[in-house]
Amino acid sequence: MARLSNEQLYIGPLNFRRTNCHSSILTDPENSSAYSHRLKPTSTMSFTTTTPTHKKKILMTGLDVNANIPDYFRSLYGTPAEIKANIDADEKRVTDAGYDVTVYFFDDQDPQAELDWFEAKLKAVHFDGIMLGVGLRLIPEQTAFYEMVVNVARRVSPESVFLFNEGPGLNYAAIQRNKEILG
Repeated sequence: MARLSNEQLYIGPLNFRRTNCHSSILTDPENSSAYSHRLKPTSTMSFTTTTPTHKKKILMTGLDVNANIPDYFRSLYGTPAEIKANIDADEKRVTDAGYDVTVYFFDDQDPQAELDWFEAKLKAVHFDGIMLGVGLRLIPEQTAFYEMVVNVARRVSPESVFLFNEGPGLNYAAIQRNKEILG
């Protein structure tokens, strides 16, 4: 419960302005519309605001950039430093678009430890979307690990939307493709 003590108060995307003791105007600065509401005259007014909807949580996963990656993959997507730079820039773009992002790179040297972390993370935090990077999907040597990752995600977080990028740094495009499903 908040008290209105000044003439104007910011409430999320709407501005609340008291015009006199009998009425108020809610305005939306995005489209300049106004809504009039009658209020009972009181010496103090109070109202309840709802918290804005939560940011959609996205877990962006992929193979560690320093993993044993075949040359053909490197020729498509670059050196570890180039791949990491693309992922970092993409993470910023996704975050700037209003998503709550967690990034995790799987180490292919200890798959069971990675699966344990992944399962624990999915049990602790609800993610609206789970991004599975192209390195897990396109490298034949990673197929068995990829299957295990998908099965853990499906079992532990079946309500999450599965997202698939087309390469390092292309997570934003995958999220945009699935924007309606993510809600």
